[in-house]
Amino acid sequence: MDGLFAAGVSCALFGLYLLFAGTVGATELGAGLAATALVTGLATVVHRGRTRRLRLVPPARVLLRPLLGVITDSGRVGTVLLRAVLRRPAGQAGQVVRQSFRQGGENPADAGRRGIVVLAASLAPNGYVLHVPAGEDAMVLHRLAPVPPSPDRDWPA
Repeated sequence: MDGLFAAGVSCALFGLYLLFAGTVGATELGAGLAATALVTGLATVVHRGRTRRLRLVPPARVLLRPLLGVITDSGRVGTVLLRAVLRRPAGQAGQVVRQSFRQGGENPADAGRRGIVVLAASLAPNGYVLHVPAGEDAMVLHRLAPVPPSPDRDWPA
């Protein structure tokens, strides 16, 4: 697996180097081979050293809920922005909120679920994840328009 990974990275990087160099000469070939060897070595070290694998198998509702949330959040955010234009708020708009979120363990399924939840929670126009504190069953979000927290601790997006 590592040899195939290294060969693929080498070919891709060397091809990109020659494409960006714009010419194929002895100098470009030598520099391209040196740069490709260095970056391939680093990529192989990083590839071998990765410790966390992801297993991305979300329920169907998790895929549909953020897409529907984009529509409803667009209405909420539009209302807040329209009010801001018409009434000029005295201070900053939005708030930082905590959402209950069961982070789970370090296994691939929990790591994948955390990644999907953070992406889905940041997809909607009304908010995005600021921080997922280690060791706490919560995530910190910024919301422009107030929204009640989700009761779902596993898939709160």
